[in-house]
Amino acid sequence: MMKKTNKLLSGLLACVLVLGGQVTAFAAAGSAYETLPNNSLLVQYDFNETSGTIAHDTSGHGYDGVLSSGATWKVEGKNYGAVSLDGTANGYVTIPNGVLNGVHNVTVTANVYLRTGANGFITGLGTDTSKYVYLKTSGEGGLKTSKGDEHFQASALLNNVWTHFALVVDSVNKTQQLYINGTLLTSKAITGDPSEIYNASKSLSGYIGKSFWSDPYVNEMVDNYRVYGSALTASQISALATMTVNTSTATDSYIGTTPGTAPILPGFVKLTNSDGTTQNMPVTWDPIDSSKYQSPGTFDATGHLNSAIPVLTTTAHVAVMAKPLLSSDAKSKTTISLKWAGISNATSYQIYRSATSGSGYQKVYDGQATEYVDLELNKATTYYYVLTGSIGQVQSVYSNELAIKTDTEITAAPIGLAQNLYKFPYRTQFTWGSVPLAETYNIYRSDSVDG
Repeated sequence: MMKKTNKLLSGLLACVLVLGGQVTAFAAAGSAYETLPNNSLLVQYDFNETSGTIAHDTSGHGYDGVLSSGATWKVEGKNYGAVSLDGTANGYVTIPNGVLNGVHNVTVTANVYLRTGANGFITGLGTDTSKYVYLKTSGEGGLKTSKGDEHFQASALLNNVWTHFALVVDSVNKTQQLYINGTLLTSKAITGDPSEIYNASKSLSGYIGKSFWSDPYVNEMVDNYRVYGSALTASQISALATMTVNTSTATDSYIGTTPGTAPILPGFVKLTNSDGTTQNMPVTWDPIDSSKYQSPGTFDATGHLNSAIPVLTTTAHVAVMAKPLLSSDAKSKTTISLKWAGISNATSYQIYRSATSGSGYQKVYDGQATEYVDLELNKATTYYYVLTGSIGQVQSVYSNELAIKTDTEITAAPIGLAQNLYKFPYRTQFTWGSVPLAETYNIYRSDSVDG
């Protein structure tokens, strides 16, 4: 049985703020350095947007950042786009609450371009002045918890140049360290634990470019901001300083639509980082002649990544197929039989199943037949099915959703059948004990003992 799964993407970036214990690193095929564990990525802001006030979290957790009025989009980032903070009281990005919920080990990564020497917070995770972890432009940073203020003081970060920095606050090994461009600059023992920082009653997890105190705001550009729920090693930090983006190709898109309906093309496509992870890039699509999607068939659409340097193109492969119609002709206690009519031009079909209506579908069939029997199901359970047809890698829209309940198995006969006194003539009333899983009951009558 095949299942459709989603995997969180993680990667290596250039500014690192780390809290917590050690992680296991895995060697990437064809790579000269270690890659980060996929399951630890909590927030990823690529800052490749070109409009609006939302920094989309591409980690999959939905922690979208919000730009204040002094924060704007720039195309001159370390790896394509960046957010530019103007150093005023409105020049910051807010990270929503929940990121650090239940997290004991944290890593924050980014690339930073400082434009003035004002001693402000480059970034800070926390909600107020009582508990937080931070790094300032002056090189001051560290952890503050109920154990006290355990900050360190290092040399200031340089202006007018992209800088990779790494602040490591390791509560397992009771130490915090600052790296600049992959080189250890300072180290200090600590006693606190960053798990204290999360506060469920607050609306945020921290800021980029804003302090919890009355410090000056920072005039800076920030790119590739990420938060991990793990601590990074020195070798991983060294790898962050050299990460690049593959500018040779952009990933293709595969879009299905129905005849007469314009395809919905994605607003972003992915570029691959040198560690094998990806980042989203906004795309502008060429107009599509409506005649291309009036009848079943396929065509390609061309998009342009205008914020990429050099400008790249990408392709959306579009398949026009009729909406599938899914039905069922049989079921039992542990099986459900499904069938459907063939779709013009379709080369294969996919069945998805879920225990919840409208979401959570997992692929259970992929083949050329127009019928499928789902086996080894639970008794007396409702399953939800949808069908897609495919032309190559392009899938159609979902079919109608089909809800089917497997049959119930009755393992015992009713007991305690009794006749109650009933005052009306020609009538009688019976009662009996309930049977587990039974939905209805049948009464049989005879005018003889053996009838």
